[in-house]
This record gives sequence, C-alpha cells and structure tokens, in this order.
Amino acid sequence: MLSIHKVYELVKLKHILYFKILKYDVDVELSKAFITNLIRYRTERGYTQKELAERSGISQRMIAHYETHVSNPPLDKINALADALNITVYQLLGAEEKVLPVSDFISSIDGRTMKHIKKIMQLTPEDRAVVYKMVDALLPE
Repeated sequence: MLSIHKVYELVKLKHILYFKILKYDVDVELSKAFITNLIRYRTERGYTQKELAERSGISQRMIAHYETHVSNPPLDKINALADALNITVYQLLGAEEKVLPVSDFISSIDGRTMKHIKKIMQLTPEDRAVVYKMVDALLPE
C-alpha cells in the first residue's frame, strides 16, 4: 500500500506533468530532460543499465529505450526509476518543485477527504484507476 507521502508525490507529479505538457507544450523538452537526467544519475551511481533494471523492476531493454528515445514513460515507471536511483521524480524530470511542503499539504486536507483517501488506497490498483477516472470526469480541466 502506498504511503500518504507517496500519494502526495504522485499527485504533485501529475500536476507538474499536466501543467508542463498540456499548458506549455514542452513535451519534447521534458522528455529530453528525462533522458539526460536518467543517464546522468545512473552513471553517477555507477549503475549499468542491467543493474538499474534489476533495482527498478523495469527491463534492461526499456531502460535502453528510455535513454535513447524521446518518449513519455508511464508515471509508475518514472517513479520506479526515481526510487531505484534514490532521487525524487522532480530530479529525474528536471522539474522544479513549486508546491506546498508535505506537512502543509496534509494539514490542508479535511478529515472527511482524508478518510476517503485512506479508503481509496485500500482498493486494488484497477479499482483505484476507476475512481481516478470518475474524479477526472467530474472535475473541469
């Protein structure tokens, strides 16, 4: 089960990606920063692609693909790579973190919402995806 801090980080990441990609159309720049940072952090840590693959649970072939092709990996893959490299997703993406600190964010959530978040986190990943789609459909862009 994901911790509230991990949920918070993923929510912030989704916000940053939405803001950067959809609002400012910097898809290619973000992908290039991801490629550069992935290679940089991997080599700084002395990992081969194979070692990073083992640490992240992502195949070596996909690591090689991410390092050589401008693409947008799924958020779960970005998160797995950041964890394996012991960095934040922001560092991996070259994005600046411009949101509330975790403690401020958590304290701003009312009790009822927090109870719902905890219930949602108990669902299977598939059921959570359904909930997220429903919320996305209800909220304006």
